[in-house]
Amino acid sequence: MKKRMENEIEVVFEDVQENEVNYLFKIIQKHPKLLLNYIPQKISFIDSIEDYTYFPNVFILLNYIAHSILSSTKKITLEDQEALYYQLLIAWYDEDEEYKKSSEEDQETIFFITAIEYYRNNLEGFLQYLKCPEDYKEELIEFLKNNTRVMVYNHLLEAFRSKINENDHSLEIIKSFQKNQEEVLEGFQKRDYTKIPLTKCSKEFIDVLFKDFLTEMDPKLEYLLLYEIAKMNGKIHWDDVNLEPEQIDSETIRSTNEMRLQSNGTIHDFRVLAHEFGHYLSNCSKNFVFAYSEFPAIFFEEEGNLYLKRKGFPSDEINRMRQSRINNLLKKYLIWMNIYHHMLYQEKIGNISEESSEEEIDRNTLNMISYGSKLLYTAPYLIGYYLTSKLEEREDRKAWMKNNLLRINTMTPQELENELKTKKIYEKE
Repeated sequence: MKKRMENEIEVVFEDVQENEVNYLFKIIQKHPKLLLNYIPQKISFIDSIEDYTYFPNVFILLNYIAHSILSSTKKITLEDQEALYYQLLIAWYDEDEEYKKSSEEDQETIFFITAIEYYRNNLEGFLQYLKCPEDYKEELIEFLKNNTRVMVYNHLLEAFRSKINENDHSLEIIKSFQKNQEEVLEGFQKRDYTKIPLTKCSKEFIDVLFKDFLTEMDPKLEYLLLYEIAKMNGKIHWDDVNLEPEQIDSETIRSTNEMRLQSNGTIHDFRVLAHEFGHYLSNCSKNFVFAYSEFPAIFFEEEGNLYLKRKGFPSDEINRMRQSRINNLLKKYLIWMNIYHHMLYQEKIGNISEESSEEEIDRNTLNMISYGSKLLYTAPYLIGYYLTSKLEEREDRKAWMKNNLLRINTMTPQELENELKTKKIYEKE
């Protein structure tokens, strides 16, 4: 007689049954923790041993386990299945690598629970799943997807709409600017550009350059003072990264108004700082309109490009930085438009129906999860470029931005457009 203990399970058996016992523990190892509630802690394959539950062989034990699981687990509702499918999508397509790694055990639980519902009336099928779960994952995914894809998609659309309309009716504002966004897109030419090396710059140099830029933007030096206060209060955080400009991802956190900037040690740092400083200034307003959120930032970024040209930085470098953003924006726009129209439909009419294209829903769902809230900023970026292009026609564009920075979020689209109209045409640099 032999005895073996693993994962809190103790088994006694004859020598000739060792291969069967190895097979049993191999299956248990595929579902650690998940099977423990359904397996007797003391198992005997030898008859009449006190305090042990007797089974003639491993295969009868496995049938017992499978039957226990299927018969004792309550039905998994569609709402539960929706949550399971959504968790899987997040685990696979979310950009957070740490979350992906930490969710591996959760994924196994999701597949296990899904298998219970999928094989509820198929004991042999569930038994085969327990023996080799990796062979059945695609089948289980299709089961979840087919049952819940439209539910998950409608909830994602609702979440996106709530984010856009958090403090206002930005979805309507975005709609009112739709033709203007298309004008901007027509003006952008998606073309290849040479990824030439950018001028290396230290943070000290960027700091001096940016202060000179702010002095030009505001001779009264109020921008400069706000910049120095932001530095003094720890509102500017630089993170050194070894990334191309196309990969840089910086942000200004609205709740704390902190600029979290990625630096690759080139002149691109200036562009990053100019853009996020525009956000920093506009965040000083008590009002927040999602649709207008990129306007001041794009204005400062475009003015920064003109400043760099005046300072003699190579046009090819400036064009690379600008075109890389535009190309990325154009790519996102094609993805955004499908989702945007479905959001409008949901807001005005109701949820997307089962009759909608499964392929389109799957594609939009994955894009919404993989891009996340970054996808939402496609429209504000285009609106920002459009409004900046109109403001650039004004002779007093810098003064207008300074005087109206905190008023922008109180204006309707029509009021804002009327404000930007002028007979004073500025000769662009």
